[in-house]
Amino acid sequence: MITTNQVSVAIPEADLVAVKDAIQILNEKLLPHLKNLSADDRREIPKMGDKTFAFVSKAHAHMIANPNLVPPYLEVEELKVDLEAVQTLKQVFGPLQQLTDLLDDTMLLSGSEAYISALAFYNYVKGAGKAGVPGTDMIYEDLSKRFPGNSKK
Repeated sequence: MITTNQVSVAIPEADLVAVKDAIQILNEKLLPHLKNLSADDRREIPKMGDKTFAFVSKAHAHMIANPNLVPPYLEVEELKVDLEAVQTLKQVFGPLQQLTDLLDDTMLLSGSEAYISALAFYNYVKGAGKAGVPGTDMIYEDLSKRFPGNSKK
C-alpha cells in the first residue's frame, strides 16, 4: 500500500484551458471520420493486429499484381483505403493512448492518496469518538455512511 505522497498535481488554469481547446480541435477534426462500435460488434469482428496487418498488406500487394485472381465481390481499392486508414490512425492513436494511460495512472494514484488520507482521518475521528472527544460523533456518523454495516463504534 502507498503511504508516501507520490504525486501532487495542480494543473494551471491556462494549461487546462489550452488542453481543453486541443481536445476540442481533436474532436472537430477526428470525430467525423471515426466509428462507434457496440460491445457485441467489438467482440464479433475479426481483429487485425501487427502480424495480421502484414498479412493483409501482402494480400493487397498480390491482388494488385494478380487482378485476375481477385474475386469479383472484393473491392481492392476499398481494401487500400482501409489499410491506409489503419496506418494513419495508428499515428494518432499511439501517442494518445500513451497520454491516456498516464492520465489514468495519475488519476488512480491521486485518488488513492486522497482516499488513504480520508481513511486515516476517518479512523482518527473514530478513535477520538471512542475516547470521548467532543464533536466527533457527527463527523463519524457522516463519514461512516460510506461503510454500511460498520457504522457502530
